[in-house]
Amino acid sequence: MKRIYFFLVLVVLISFGCSKEVKKPSEDSQLASEAVNKIEAIKTAYQEKDAAILQQQLDAGLSDDILKELSFENAELSFTPRFVSIKSDSVIINLSWQGSWLIKDKRLENRGTANLVLHRDTMKLTQIEGDNPFHLP
Repeated sequence: MKRIYFFLVLVVLISFGCSKEVKKPSEDSQLASEAVNKIEAIKTAYQEKDAAILQQQLDAGLSDDILKELSFENAELSFTPRFVSIKSDSVIINLSWQGSWLIKDKRLENRGTANLVLHRDTMKLTQIEGDNPFHLP
């Protein structure tokens, strides 16, 4: 008798787990994912010293400052997002980062935390608060 009850409970649980209802992610969740992906694209363009992509992804003033810092031979950045804050006109990604730069056969390393502020509509990086991961140590 106990086996029958166990079997019925198992069948009921499996049937609930196999529902066809698919939940869509919220708008905020999609916006946060897009912001994290944008930051990863900027990081990759920086490491590859791709000035054209950086100019497209960054605000004009910030773009000039970061493009001046592309004098390294090789760079490796690692970002660990902690949280994303969504405001009416911006998306702020709080992250910790580690970086390693090779400049004239000399390896420099640095790490820190920063808030990367993206404009909500254009998703361009407009401001860096805290330790700038795109600044040579």
